Parts: sequence; C-alpha cells; structure tokens
Amino acid sequence: MATVTLATAALAKEKVWFDKPSYDRAERQYFEKMAK
Repeated sequence: MATVTLATAALAKEKVWFDKPSYDRAERQYFEKMAK
C-alpha cells in the first residue's frame, strides 16, 4: 500500500497544479474509507 502511495505522490507532484482538485477529492475519499 505504501508503495502505491509513493508512486501516486510522485505522479501527483508532476502535474499537481493541473489536477489539484481531483487529487484532493480522491485523497479525502480514501481517508474517509480508511477511517471507517
């Protein structure tokens, strides 16, 4: 799981300013799912 997160973070860093809202949304959904 951590490897996927690191890969995603690296990818997100590449184009973070283009897709920031969708990354934020996906991240929020992920953490909400983990919290349950």
